[in-house]
Amino acid sequence: MLLLLGSERVSEKLPSQIQYHTQLTIPSGDIEKHLSTLKIPFVFNLTTTPLIATITLKGHIVVSGSEKDVVNMYENLSKKKKPPRSIFLATLHHTLTEAVIMSREIGIPPPIPLPKPITPETRGYSKDITHEIM
Repeated sequence: MLLLLGSERVSEKLPSQIQYHTQLTIPSGDIEKHLSTLKIPFVFNLTTTPLIATITLKGHIVVSGSEKDVVNMYENLSKKKKPPRSIFLATLHHTLTEAVIMSREIGIPPPIPLPKPITPETRGYSKDITHEIM
């Protein structure tokens, strides 16, 4: 669940190459514990080099399960241990998807690697064949 979305385009000029740097912090603050749920805050930051744009996403991950599992996870996170891999990856996937959408809104290339152009040598078929995406 996302609470705050923020993006800013710092420069109008787009360089030929942009490097993206991402950081996902879990937990990013105090964890709220209820009987069989945890509310874990997170912060996702994306910046570019050179500085063209920044995107920040803040929100909470709501985890539910047996009281024993919730207490165990709460204790581990309170001791600064890493969150379970499945929770980290699900949050990263969700925030990266949001970052792609936000990058489109502010007019920068998406923060995902683009495929390399296909040349006649790498196509595996005649250069006379063409295609169109509809």
